[in-house]
Amino acid sequence: MSLSDRFPRFRRLAPLILILAAVVVYFEFVSPHGTEEHTLVFQFEDSPDQVTQIDTAWSELDSRESEVVGGASLYFKLGQAPRQVVTKIHAPRGTYWLDITVTRGSDRSALRQRVSLQGNAKIFIPATKP
Repeated sequence: MSLSDRFPRFRRLAPLILILAAVVVYFEFVSPHGTEEHTLVFQFEDSPDQVTQIDTAWSELDSRESEVVGGASLYFKLGQAPRQVVTKIHAPRGTYWLDITVTRGSDRSALRQRVSLQGNAKIFIPATKP
């Protein structure tokens, strides 16, 4: 006598139990670690006329070594940088350290900001003169 003969309800419910287990595993372990697209908006408080480059790097907040997990560089011709710069990054949801270096001619200024990436929320980060 097989298990399904002894427990007829189990035979009908087994596929449903298997599907529910797969859904729980996906949402508990796979989904939270997937990368998502996030929008970063850099808003200059002063005139961006002299800005020629913006370098960004982000690292996990709880990382002991502040290991960089991503970054980007944006380049502009002198006098062509917009007051508001929009860029997209791909990273899992979470809280990160965002390091920004703005180059104005031969001057460079650095800023470190704690940011929370949640879905497609826009993050406004002021970039100012040194």
